[in-house]
Amino acid sequence: MELDDFTKKFTDEKLNNVIKLKRNFFQASGELLKIKDAIKQEPFAIGTYLGSGKPFHPSTALLDWLGERTEKYVVVDHKAAWLFLCGRDLFAQSILEKNTDKGDVLVKNQLGEVLGYGVFTGRKVAIKNLLDKGDFLRRERH
Repeated sequence: MELDDFTKKFTDEKLNNVIKLKRNFFQASGELLKIKDAIKQEPFAIGTYLGSGKPFHPSTALLDWLGERTEKYVVVDHKAAWLFLCGRDLFAQSILEKNTDKGDVLVKNQLGEVLGYGVFTGRKVAIKNLLDKGDFLRRERH
């Protein structure tokens, strides 16, 4: 499953009560799943949205869940945190702490809040921004 393949990059823990509706993944409580089974139509959405598609595109809720369970993260300074939320990539000099230097990585601010995720490039731009929490606001502009 696409969701499991993505979460394995960060942790061995698995999400409970995950349901796939069309291309979208959701985490729903047992009570919500009982209600879903009781109605005749398949719902459009249920519970917490986790992400969708092939390749898998995670939601910020999933990134927050991963942030509490992974050691694959970097901590960036205040200025870089703002720029990352604006969709910018990260330079090596803005990274204050890192536990890895390859592959996918969560980006956190100095307070430990997950800002998004990216991938190490090994170039002048250390981390390519793949998703940040500011993306939602930028999409709403249009």
